[in-house]
Amino acid sequence: MSYSKTFICLACSRKPDGRCVAGKELVNGTFGDWIRPVTPGDHSAITNEQRKYPDGYSAVVLDYVTAEFTGQETGGFQSENHLILQPSHWKLAGKEKQPKEILAKLVDTPASLWTNTCLASSKGLNDRVSVAKLPQQDDSLYLIPVTKLITHVEFIDEKRKVRGEFVYNGVKYKLKITDPKFEQHFDKAGTYDISTDFLTISLGEAFEGYAYKLIAAVF
Repeated sequence: MSYSKTFICLACSRKPDGRCVAGKELVNGTFGDWIRPVTPGDHSAITNEQRKYPDGYSAVVLDYVTAEFTGQETGGFQSENHLILQPSHWKLAGKEKQPKEILAKLVDTPASLWTNTCLASSKGLNDRVSVAKLPQQDDSLYLIPVTKLITHVEFIDEKRKVRGEFVYNGVKYKLKITDPKFEQHFDKAGTYDISTDFLTISLGEAFEGYAYKLIAAVF
């Protein structure tokens, strides 16, 4: 039996074969837990077609989205995953017009962004976690306050690669950015100091034994 959930979209980031969509559930005017709509498959991505509304527009960050689901995905470390009903029929329930005020109410307060004990990737800093050290059905999404994001942009084989460097609770992180709306502002390689208010941080799916920390949305 399917069920319906409405959530404020706090990430609509790039991933193989589509997008990673995630947000916090809205129930009777109160915000609750994180939810990440997913599809069965290797990458669980939401396609552009699946996130379309009846009018042809697609779900984006700060939309209030109503979607139908068939059940919660079990067995992995992403506790927020819910399988969408297919074919999908997403509906726009509204758009947030005071984002800064709402986001300030929705921030999470983890002591750290998971563990910081793994050797970093070649271009990152505190950017991955050994899957073997992750408990089953753990939190894999956070909205955190950040005042400055040092953005590193490079082009490799004409493909843009963007990473964000920031400090959270006294610890420095340098993570890959997968927010397509933010990325499109950069057409030249370089380092940019960006004033920002909030970041959505996502722990991605396992890859060669690690789950990578990603900046899924920049506010």
